[in-house]
Amino acid sequence: HMLTKEAFNALLKTLEEPPAKVKFVFCTTEPNKVPDTILSRCQRFDFGTIAEQSICARLKQIAEAEGKVVDEEAVELVARRAGGSMRDSQSLFDQLLAFGGERITAEDVHQLLGTASDDRLLELVESLIAGELKQALTILDDALDRGVQIGSFSDQLLAYLRDLLVSAAGAGEVPLSAVTESSRERTTEQANRWGLASITAAMQILAETKSKMQRVNYGRALMELALVRIGSLEQLSSISELLGQNALGGSARPTAVAGSAGTQGSATGTRPTSSTSAREAYARSAAKKNDRAEITSTVENIHETAPAPPAQPPSSSQLQLTEEVLPEIWDRVLQTAPESMANQLRNSSKRAIFGPNNLEILFPKCYLFSKSYFERPDAQKRLREILQGILGPDANMRFSVDPTAQVSAPKPTRQEKPQIERRRNSSVENDQFVQEAVSVFGGQVVDVRVILEDTIDTPRETDDSEDSEDA
Repeated sequence: HMLTKEAFNALLKTLEEPPAKVKFVFCTTEPNKVPDTILSRCQRFDFGTIAEQSICARLKQIAEAEGKVVDEEAVELVARRAGGSMRDSQSLFDQLLAFGGERITAEDVHQLLGTASDDRLLELVESLIAGELKQALTILDDALDRGVQIGSFSDQLLAYLRDLLVSAAGAGEVPLSAVTESSRERTTEQANRWGLASITAAMQILAETKSKMQRVNYGRALMELALVRIGSLEQLSSISELLGQNALGGSARPTAVAGSAGTQGSATGTRPTSSTSAREAYARSAAKKNDRAEITSTVENIHETAPAPPAQPPSSSQLQLTEEVLPEIWDRVLQTAPESMANQLRNSSKRAIFGPNNLEILFPKCYLFSKSYFERPDAQKRLREILQGILGPDANMRFSVDPTAQVSAPKPTRQEKPQIERRRNSSVENDQFVQEAVSVFGGQVVDVRVILEDTIDTPRETDDSEDSEDA
């Protein structure tokens, strides 16, 4: 994929006419950069990731061939970091063999990669579950002081949250990606205590933080903010339990709802629990339903016995749509409407009343564009609001075509050229100035036009020259 356009063209010529008994094998990590003319002449095979056990077995063979002693945990760390790529794992392992001594431990891998140990990761998540923000920030600060890179640490934490998500979902056969299999029991215990909803929210917070960290140089502050937000999460599963109780007919008390960020439960400082049996919850919901039924019947009785409110008279500023006040109403509409809408309304030919407070606006056939303008929902809404402000809330309108309207097309306004008096050529035969000009320039008189009447009788020197040139 690093070849230039000219190199690809030369390669294409070779592929079109390959030598006998020759097979080409092309490998690339970015097939999207290879031209379609090359891809169409090849059989494509996309390689998947390699199992972590296979990578570990290959790395152990390399360590044995190099005469190095590498701990089992160190090999697993390198294999997990490679993400299923044998090439990346061998590249990291080569750096590790050159970096370490005769015996390579997991601590050497963490120093090379800038990552934190599994115990530190588990301890940090434990403090977040307990809501101990001070301890969580202290663990992060200690990890950074020991050489852990903030980017690598955020990757580890996100991968561990994924492991918690898998464990909370009950997928125990799915391999872990952040810690070793020896930590699965503790991971499952944390996932069950934290809950699937809280783990999902924590992953969303951390994922948003990582995307922001790639564009700024204050990644530590963003990471600390994310830890505070995650540690301040409430027991989100309790909210779903309360919603389930509401679905049975009960109403949740304000003290049972988890508080805002920074609080750990209700007003008493304890989180709501689900220890109440289903029978007790059903009894409470039934009693509350009876209470609401009594309140509802009482309200209905009040509505039946209460006298109807008197009809309110129309506002003094509102008008009643009649033929007499229709011109006044139309003037108010044109004054209230925006200028662009008022211009379209002025193209209408007549206005009519087709019902109580219902105005009909008719347009000539030559102004169908104005009619279509008011068929738009936004224009109809705006005009209806204007009419309701003038006629009341029950005002409405419609738009029609007026087939009887006769509108003459406006004539173009242009200035006509002044009429120029023309004379015969023989009228200047005795004009000495014209004859002198003809003799000088060797021409002949083609047309005679009088520009100014007063210049004929009393010609001036400048005018004579102009007449001569015109002649």
